[in-house]
Order: sequence, then structure tokens, then C-alpha cells
Amino acid sequence: MWVIVSELAFQLFALVALGFVLRRFGVIDDNFQKRMGNLLILVVLPAAILSSANTPFSEEMGMSLIWAFLFILFFYVAGIILLRIATRAVRYPEQNRHLLINLLMFANTGFLGFPVVQYIYGGQGVLYAVIFNLLFNFFLFTYGVMMLGGREITWKKFLLSPLTISMVVTIILFVTRLEMPNFIVGVLDKLGGLSAPLSMFIVGGSLSVIPLKKLLTNRHAYWVTGVGQLLLPALMMLLLWATGQRGVMPSTIVLLAGLPPATLNIVTAEQHGADVAFATEAVVLGSLLMVGTIPLTALISSVVFGP
Repeated sequence: MWVIVSELAFQLFALVALGFVLRRFGVIDDNFQKRMGNLLILVVLPAAILSSANTPFSEEMGMSLIWAFLFILFFYVAGIILLRIATRAVRYPEQNRHLLINLLMFANTGFLGFPVVQYIYGGQGVLYAVIFNLLFNFFLFTYGVMMLGGREITWKKFLLSPLTISMVVTIILFVTRLEMPNFIVGVLDKLGGLSAPLSMFIVGGSLSVIPLKKLLTNRHAYWVTGVGQLLLPALMMLLLWATGQRGVMPSTIVLLAGLPPATLNIVTAEQHGADVAFATEAVVLGSLLMVGTIPLTALISSVVFGP
């Protein structure tokens, strides 16, 4: 695992740095970066998710998915309740306090989560990531939006998105044990392999347009990173270990729980009049520091939960 984690740290840094340089020198501009994001969400990530459906089915794996669902559900419910209590001590306007909770609870489990999990844990890990993202989307488009003042829940956008459809189809294929032809799986695997480079390029490009001095001196953004990318996954790790969970399932949950805040937090903040500047700085700083936090979390998980 040490070799895998070392390679992951280097690759994350190299790909993010390359995206940063390409954006700074104009090879990637704002329009091209948005197109890369659309390609990732509409084609590449759904392909990576669908390719995991060919993971061999077993009763043990089926029960593991059920346990994963229950633990992830607990993560969101308990996390939101505890953070609502804890953030009352933070002197922020009411709406920005809810934004703070969103930044801590809604990590980049799709955009970054699928590529990283696929690299470390393969198709089995992606299945757990599917469960995590289904609950992520449910809580974000209900609690997350409503707490920022949204009156309408965009269920249509949520249910009909390529990511949601691919996740549901993947679960159906896995549970029914229907196998896709090898030539289709081969195409999906190759498309899915683009997810890590594209997502890291986009992260690097985003970093290049934020003034680093302002970013690196924002103590509240560091607070979000410390709690969201270190404390919360550590607490989840303790819970999973104490309940006897071992292997890929708990490792995947802990890794996803400790990812940087999702860029959707910026979108929802903008739509509902919250502090967009703070949301942007927290997301970008977390994305910058993930080069260290993700490998660290994966390494500790390998020691706690085994290979």
C-alpha cells in the first residue's frame, strides 16, 4: 500500500501542477475548462461507474453494500446534527453558518471521489462510491439546498443526470448479475481511465485563478480543511473500526468522507446568496491540500482496516 499511496501522491501533485501551468500559459482557458468539466460529468465518470458493474457478485459483497449504505446514512445524519450544534459557536450570519455545514458535509465524492477510489480500490471500491454518491446527492438537494434558502428542490435535475442514471444502472446490473459484453466493458474502462487526468487538470486550472496569498491566509478556509479532511474521516474511521469493519468498504467510506468540499457548494452558495468568496476559497484550498490529505488518509486506512 505504501507504494500505491506514494504513486498516488506524486500523480495527484503532477496532474494538478500540470493543470495549473496549462491554465497559467493559456493552453486551457475558462471555456475549455468548462468543456472538460462537461465531458467528465456527462461521459467519463458515467463510464467509470458503469464499468464497475462487472465486479463479481457474492452474498458477502451484497451484505457489505447494505452495511455501507447504513454507515454512510449515519455519516450524513449524525454529521449534520453535530455540526449544527458545533457551528453555533462560529460568529457567522445564519445563512453562512449553513454554508459552513455544507462545505464540511458535502465533499467532492463524485468529481474527485470516483477517480481516486478507482485508482486505489478498483471496481469494488467504485461500487461503494456509488452508494456514497447516491446519498450525497439526496442530502445535498434536500437539506443542503433548503438550508441555504432554496424553495425548490431540483429533483428532475438530480434524477435525470447522467451520473445518477449510471449509478442506478450499475446497482441494477450488479444485483441482477447481468454482465455486459467484454467489448463494451473495454470501452467503458478506457473512457473511465480519463477521469483522474481530467479532474486533476480542472482542479489545477481552478487553483491558477485564485490569488494564492489571499487563499493561504484565510484561517476559516483552513478550519474547513482541518475538520472536513482530517477530523471527520478520523471519527468515521474510529466508528468503522470499533464496529469490526475491515477491508475495502470502510477504507473507501473514510477516503470519500475526507475529500475536499465539492464545487457544487460554490454553485449553491451563488444561487442562494451565501458567501461565494468564502465557499470558493474553502473549495480551492481543500483541493490544494488534498495532495497530502488523500494519501495520508489512504495510508492510515490501510493500516487500520488492512488491504
